[in-house]
Amino acid sequence: MGIKAIVLEDVSDEWVILKVTSEGISIDTTDKILEKGNYEAGELLRQEYGNKVGLMTLGQAGENKYSVSTIAISDTEGRPVRHAGRGGLGTVMGSKKIKAIVIDPKNAEGITIKDKEAFKKASKAFTKMLLDHPVCGEGLPTYGSSILVNILNESGGLPTGNFR
Repeated sequence: MGIKAIVLEDVSDEWVILKVTSEGISIDTTDKILEKGNYEAGELLRQEYGNKVGLMTLGQAGENKYSVSTIAISDTEGRPVRHAGRGGLGTVMGSKKIKAIVIDPKNAEGITIKDKEAFKKASKAFTKMLLDHPVCGEGLPTYGSSILVNILNESGGLPTGNFR
């Protein structure tokens, strides 16, 4: 859609939904999704905007600006299972009174791949590299992301002690 970033500068008087389309950004009311959890809000938003939209939603923790709140991001099946939370992102979105961001890619140009064959070749090489790596190819499929805890801890990547 040609959008690199959206900067949210002011606070709304009412809770709102931001809808991002190829034509621009609009603001909708949140009456039916306010005080709803991410799953229920997602279902209601897909009923209104369609199943092809991407969703970023706040649950009740974000509405109440709890410091541990996250922004739930829908996966390709519409489930709000990816969470952006470090740094209090849900709290920030809640402080702006934005309950949800709906991204509707309809009529968007999409990404043009200049050299499709080179892209396929690079993609296959990258996939092979990941699958051949013991952590990515064996550890993650067997044990899930918990296998990364020791690696992240040793590199100082866990948010404990304020990343110290």
